Amino acid sequence: MASIEKPTYATFRYLSRGSKVEPSPHLYHLPPLASFGDVQSLPIIDIKSSMSLPDTPDSKSPFSLNKHGFRAVRSPSAVFSPPYIHSSWNDPTVLREVYIKEIEEMLLKVTGGRKVYTDQVVIRNNLHTEVDGLARSQDKSDENAEGEDESEIDDFPKLIGVGKGTGASPAPKVHLDLAPEGARTHLRKYHPKATELAQEIISAEDAILKSKGIELSEIGKNGNYTGPRWAMFSVWRPLKKVLRDPLAVGDCSTFPKGDYVDFDVLFPTIGGGEGETHREKAGEGGEGEL
Repeated sequence: MASIEKPTYATFRYLSRGSKVEPSPHLYHLPPLASFGDVQSLPIIDIKSSMSLPDTPDSKSPFSLNKHGFRAVRSPSAVFSPPYIHSSWNDPTVLREVYIKEIEEMLLKVTGGRKVYTDQVVIRNNLHTEVDGLARSQDKSDENAEGEDESEIDDFPKLIGVGKGTGASPAPKVHLDLAPEGARTHLRKYHPKATELAQEIISAEDAILKSKGIELSEIGKNGNYTGPRWAMFSVWRPLKKVLRDPLAVGDCSTFPKGDYVDFDVLFPTIGGGEGETHREKAGEGGEGEL
């Protein structure tokens, strides 16, 4: 008799139901781990097998951006081969001239889009702490931090965590990187160059706001938006064999909207104030499929 393979389980931390979520005072950081008090052990599946399928919009992959909210594709990078070495992942020139171009070409191929731009690259090379090297490097009150100078802060795309001691850490908290309202705030306030590149979208949205007399949060509801279709994607790649803290993604079609909880994350703003607040979301409970 054939044996049945036992499922693999992983630990997931959700926001506790009814909890008051206090935002982190640090740039780019989720609320404290203590807020994610609903800890659950859930079965997971390995999606690596889907990476052998074509990385095109009409791929027969069992996962789609439109339905599930994620895709896994095999997209080799030249940075893994000579003349580059592992430390090249912290080289701003290599990231700008080689890696970002590779990612943008891959995104156009996978989505069928006509235009793409990158606004930031984040290097995660630290174990999880509530205040990691990324936060310390961006904290203006820390005189000892080895953060970016003013010219690096103004650079676009922004390279985050490439300096010594400034790397980010994994985020062991179930969350969405950006909710719709936060994404629209990002287009308008994150960086003047991002706003310039997204002007076609922003103009279309602003015209609807004016003609319909609605709030920005209502864009896209009830067919209000008729401008260019757009999306923000987080693209993840392991830089070496993953032995701990692997990335997990959830099927967004299985999470009831009523389970989402709004919370705020502070992002930097160039040329428009000290910082911007992004409205993001996290699941309250483990009802969705992972």
